[in-house]
Amino acid sequence: MTTLPAAYTDIRGLAYRESDSKVYYWDESTESLMRYDTTAKKSEYVVGLILGTNGMIDEITFINGHLFVSLRYYDPLTTLWSMRLAELDLVTAAFTVTGPVITDCSAHSLLIQSIPEVISWKQISGPGVAAFTNPADPATTTTYSVPGQYVLELSATALNGTVISDTVTVDVL
Repeated sequence: MTTLPAAYTDIRGLAYRESDSKVYYWDESTESLMRYDTTAKKSEYVVGLILGTNGMIDEITFINGHLFVSLRYYDPLTTLWSMRLAELDLVTAAFTVTGPVITDCSAHSLLIQSIPEVISWKQISGPGVAAFTNPADPATTTTYSVPGQYVLELSATALNGTVISDTVTVDVL
């Protein structure tokens, strides 16, 4: 049995990480991700995030060594909470949002059945520049700087690193 330090008064999520055999937890009161070493019986700071009064993390879980969180935001205009699944990089503290916004919810449990692939459009060739409105959107809008034939590539990268891609040729008049 383990007792976490009393300084952490609003723990929202717990997750065990097999690669380092530590228990990670999110403390909302300090907006910090901490880890607990069960052998040394001590807590260690991992990363702090400033989500503000309208943002919070409810739950955390590890999948294939990657940390995923339920990232919740409050909209004072609609008075609704919404949630998005996000991956939190433990080194850079950067969020990569995954999946759609789920409105009017409060994610007090996090069960992930699968992780969507990371989608990316890029230009392979062409006489000018192909600009994507959102390269992470499979249905993005693309504008072309000059007429001609462009080859574009759409790739999907799975969490395990597997990449699947296909190309399309577009003739711009």
